[in-house]
Amino acid sequence: MIIKIVDLSNLNGHKHGATSSKGDGIAGHRIKIFSKKYAETNKDLVATGKLLNVKGTVLDLRAFTLLRRRLKEMRGDKATNGGFDHTYLIDDKLSKNAMLKAKLGNDTKIRLAAELAAGKNGDRINGRRMRVYTDRQAIHLYTGNFLNNNPGKGGVKYKKYGGLCLEAEDLPNAINLQYKKTAHEAFKRPIIVGPNTKPYSSTIIFEFLKDQLVLP
Repeated sequence: MIIKIVDLSNLNGHKHGATSSKGDGIAGHRIKIFSKKYAETNKDLVATGKLLNVKGTVLDLRAFTLLRRRLKEMRGDKATNGGFDHTYLIDDKLSKNAMLKAKLGNDTKIRLAAELAAGKNGDRINGRRMRVYTDRQAIHLYTGNFLNNNPGKGGVKYKKYGGLCLEAEDLPNAINLQYKKTAHEAFKRPIIVGPNTKPYSSTIIFEFLKDQLVLP
């Protein structure tokens, strides 16, 4: 008997990062995400199938935003433990315009999803930047809300907001939402991996820059 197994998958990379190895945290960082919509979640942080507009909310990161200010506004969010734990649908137009402006080419598959500018010593920009590119639908921002003196390199203890994750992925919970009539169309494309499908592959590019970026 030959048993053929088909899996529904949505893979990502959950790497924590910050521009300092001393556990200084991410509060002084500024972030930009090329997205107009994010995935609504329930009290257990499970996607409901709805996409909501970021405009007029604390989740609007279309322009460089100081994380310290936004995290302060989000302290009362018990579900996320006072921070970002949200999935953003990458906006083709915002991403394309940013790539053209920065003369990064016009690859139709790879899109600029997010940009992070480092800060230290009271939020002054130190010149370090990171760009994240991907061929996935979405980018998930997690700001280390549940870190609690986790051990790190060199004996450093990482406290809450000690690092952040930018996880390229397809929209979460699509496995369960693909046949739900009320779910947004973007949720209805889970990755199927099986004996008769092409090998799964995805692209995530982290670009690191050192320049003098002038930010408000």
